[in-house]
Amino acid sequence: MANPERSPASRAVFLSYTTEDVAIALAVCEALREAGIEVWMDHSELQGGDAWDENIQRQIRECALIIPIISNRTQARREGYFRLEWRLADERMRLVAEGTPLIVPVVADDTRQAEALVPKSFLTVQWLRLPHGHVPPALVLRVRKLLGLEAPAVSATVPPVGISAAPVTAPVATPLLEPDEPATMRETYGTAAQPPSSWRAPLPVAVMSALAASIVVGLAVWKLRPAPEAESRPIVRFAQDLPPNVSFRNTGRTVIALSPDGRSFVYNTTAGLFIRTMSEMNAHAILGTENVLTNPVFSPDGQSIAFYAQGANEMRRISVTGGASIPIVSIENPGGMSWENDGSILYGQSNGIWRVPAAGNGKPEQIIPADEGERLSAPQLLPGGKFVLFSSLRLGRAHVEVKSLAGGGRKVVVPGGRSACYVPATSHLLYMAESDLFGVAFDLEHLATIGSPASMVPDVGLAEQVSMANYGISRDGSMLYLTGGMIERRVLVWVDRQGKEDPLKLEPGAYYGPRLSPDGAKIVMADTSASKRAFLVWDLAGETRTRLTLGEAEGGLPNWTPDGMRIIYPSYDGRMMAKAANNTRPPEVFLNAIEGGRNSISSLCFFTPDGRRIVFNNSGDIGSLPIGSAEKPTWLINSPQFYEADAALSPDGKWMAYYSNESGRNEIYVSPFPNAADDRVVVSKEGGTQPLWSRDGKELFYVGGTVFPAPLMAATVQSDGGKFVVAGRKPVWNSNSQTPVFRPYNPVTGRTFDISPDNQRFLVLKEVKATGAGERPEQIVIVQNWTEELKRRVPGARK
Repeated sequence: MANPERSPASRAVFLSYTTEDVAIALAVCEALREAGIEVWMDHSELQGGDAWDENIQRQIRECALIIPIISNRTQARREGYFRLEWRLADERMRLVAEGTPLIVPVVADDTRQAEALVPKSFLTVQWLRLPHGHVPPALVLRVRKLLGLEAPAVSATVPPVGISAAPVTAPVATPLLEPDEPATMRETYGTAAQPPSSWRAPLPVAVMSALAASIVVGLAVWKLRPAPEAESRPIVRFAQDLPPNVSFRNTGRTVIALSPDGRSFVYNTTAGLFIRTMSEMNAHAILGTENVLTNPVFSPDGQSIAFYAQGANEMRRISVTGGASIPIVSIENPGGMSWENDGSILYGQSNGIWRVPAAGNGKPEQIIPADEGERLSAPQLLPGGKFVLFSSLRLGRAHVEVKSLAGGGRKVVVPGGRSACYVPATSHLLYMAESDLFGVAFDLEHLATIGSPASMVPDVGLAEQVSMANYGISRDGSMLYLTGGMIERRVLVWVDRQGKEDPLKLEPGAYYGPRLSPDGAKIVMADTSASKRAFLVWDLAGETRTRLTLGEAEGGLPNWTPDGMRIIYPSYDGRMMAKAANNTRPPEVFLNAIEGGRNSISSLCFFTPDGRRIVFNNSGDIGSLPIGSAEKPTWLINSPQFYEADAALSPDGKWMAYYSNESGRNEIYVSPFPNAADDRVVVSKEGGTQPLWSRDGKELFYVGGTVFPAPLMAATVQSDGGKFVVAGRKPVWNSNSQTPVFRPYNPVTGRTFDISPDNQRFLVLKEVKATGAGERPEQIVIVQNWTEELKRRVPGARK
């Protein structure tokens, strides 16, 4: 940060903001101070023991400009110290002469001027906006102009003779000023200021001759002078919106990827993978990626994409031009993938980090084993090919680590960080802390950070299921990331057999895994809307909610005990926990870790009819355990080469439904219970997951197909002489009804629906789009030459 000479108070700027917007205030402060403007903000200026009120009032009385930062955070806070500052600013505004610039409101998001909770004087002046939360040069120029400061000198480089200067085209950007302002007052972000039209007339011949002569002299001097240092490249930001009628798919895992050369990027949607090259205006779908997939990653040459085919439990690769995908290796829910220059792909599994040839003709090799109760993710081979960078998560604590492929121990390089990426061009390490992306200089020789980190991008979209974030860096220094607004939001609705919806009076949130209590009076579901893990219990009759906050080592899918008094859920160390549904007691251990269930998160499927045993999922197997006993589990279905899960018991306790990928895609099967190996019947025909029995046992519901949108199917079933028979199957709702659409199955988020005790209504999680204030749409942000900003803000890196 520059350190300009302190200007008099008549040239000083006062920043007023709520504490929730401190990162934005610091960014504005830094941009203004870099331009030689004195900025006063309490975050850095007030020290312990200072007279807080006296300092605040003095600065507001004496400063030249007051910049209130307005956002959805200030809208949400009806009281706060910043509102006192705004009132003092409003009072001073009444004392100054009409037309004197004093207040410059800055809006950090999409808050509308007409709806803002601000003093009336704020509404009489022009408002500035921060496109995508970034500080544009136009804001700095406007503040300098209002302060009466000279604009900073702009140097122009004349290209050598015979070389034409290519025009630079920037994407159309978000207006900096409010849309309802006069066109003559508008400023845009990323476009060069144009001179008045009268300047564009042809120059006289004499002037042209003089200009030509000056260019010749200038070129001679230019050739004789020492070579200048490389100038920084312009930073260009633009956004990519999703195509109409699609949304991101499987956001619990990474959904975007940037090619290594920075020329193209892909994103995973409900209609398949979309690809866009920087030279094109629009993105298009890649044929052959319609089926459920996650974790897209480019090959080093940018011509192929590897991904995880969820239905087949395989890593596959496909050309960027589309076509048939080629299997590489059988895997389960990878924790990140990285296609390396040596032709290998690194990927995370429940038991560690693995490596496999991308050509698909080699045997996978475990290169870093996971410790007990630990998950590893986000692997990357560091330059030189000797060390692997990766993230670890154990008992809710994340770290960025490195390990030599030659052996030896692991080294923690960023405690508390995750989803790291090394940038060879600048020798920086990027990593996530909470939802912010940080950058720090990194000594590759000693595998150690240098100096202090800096927050580079706030509120990056997370991929929580793999403890990663959605961002990428290319060799040319470009960046791709998702805004935090891409988090899925859902509402709970009742839907009857005719397709009529009746929404619950519960605000939208990041919910998953809804389960009705045994008596049908309450609902429990996981809630990731806030920063802390929690379960939400909703009382249907009283329309009240109880939030059960979880510890750092807890999570997974909740379920009810048969008496409806407790919630059972897994912890990350393999134990099964129990918590009172009314939140009156702390959690307690329900079952200890399952022997042989290392590094996995088991989920409770159901209690046996006698209430003495539970049936659970464990890493693609289905087992049974007695309650209150140290007995080893009984494996009902245990096939190492296939993945089976989501067991559901029929009301009479005789049949168990589940899904398996044995046929090459997920299908619904039914077997006798508990002797599942005796026989089985295929229920679904064209794919199926999420089985659920009707309360009378005459129907078996499941989500059919393998692509979006997926229909809710109902199979009519019966037991004839001890044999299970499927009499027919059909969609619950016809295709013309406006009913909820179902996402393809995700093992971590679990079943997305339940059924009422009378079998007439379905409780469904329905996804909704962002529409209200403070709710951002799903958006991809591309920043070309982003590493220029990284080098400026985080100096000190060396190779």
